Amino acid sequence: MQKLVIVITFICFSLATAGVDHLRSDRGHRFPSARGDHFSSGGNINMLASKLCANNSLAQAFLSKNQAAFTQLKSNGSFAQFLEEKAQEVAYIQNSPNVALLSSNCTQYFNGLATARNADRQKERQQREYERIGANLLRQIIPTIFGYGSQRH
Repeated sequence: MQKLVIVITFICFSLATAGVDHLRSDRGHRFPSARGDHFSSGGNINMLASKLCANNSLAQAFLSKNQAAFTQLKSNGSFAQFLEEKAQEVAYIQNSPNVALLSSNCTQYFNGLATARNADRQKERQQREYERIGANLLRQIIPTIFGYGSQRH
């Protein structure tokens, strides 16, 4: 029984500590945010999409600058976790059929980009839930050991 508690504690601790640093470190990034359909500049994605779609050269600049930024980040292993958190968005932006879609149906391109971001956000929410569960399990260890977990003495 003690071995089981130790194994569960280790797993929970690993889950709880795995993402703590990234929650603090990505606050000041200058790339599209994973916390809603907003960019770090504060603009709403729908408003930005309508402006970009009204001017094809701006839309192409948006795409090429994002692709270049992600390529640069991929070349530095320090950004692996950041890129993993935005895996769907990165894949969408770098997908050749989506590049063509930007020229042929700009609105649909940005709808797809929003869907990719939503998938990344959902994954992030699930990870935070795992971290919360793990942290709660860890908090219960000492009270359980000393016998005052559910009763106050």
